[in-house]
Amino acid sequence: MTQKCYDASIDGGNGGDTDIEADNLKEAWEYAVAWAKEGDWPDDGCLIQLNVSRRDGDGEILEEEWDFVEIVPDEDALDEYSDDHKRDDHEHDWKAPHSIVGGIRENPGCWSHGGLRLTFESVCRCGARRHEDYDPQRYQQRQGLERITRIDYPDGLFPWGEDCEYPGKRNEN
Repeated sequence: MTQKCYDASIDGGNGGDTDIEADNLKEAWEYAVAWAKEGDWPDDGCLIQLNVSRRDGDGEILEEEWDFVEIVPDEDALDEYSDDHKRDDHEHDWKAPHSIVGGIRENPGCWSHGGLRLTFESVCRCGARRHEDYDPQRYQQRQGLERITRIDYPDGLFPWGEDCEYPGKRNEN
């Protein structure tokens, strides 16, 4: 089977573009997603628009696929205590217990700010709190749809010897 030439572009070419040799559109899409995720993105992640297409000699589109692709936040870059966690083989296990993050019981930690803007809050037993703000109505050139992720330690880093489940909810002995 002869491979076809596809064009892949991020945010209409403003975020970069590349040519892909693939057998079909599905294979080209998978390669394009992997290529896009390896880009130089903000530490707090973002949402980009990826387009993959194949054109004929006259420039007419023969096949096309586009969608939004999430660039996952780099938690190590956002986490001021990431070196301590690496030393302790710690990986954040994010939870949203209603008693700590609030919200409604059916969807704890989720807050609406009107329109389509949402905030999600979660916690980890090490003392970290993660705040994720999404606003699909705001679009930033080169960063895609607005998404801001922040990790902080309002109570400091909990030592591993302390018997606790989550920040703000310590077991009393």
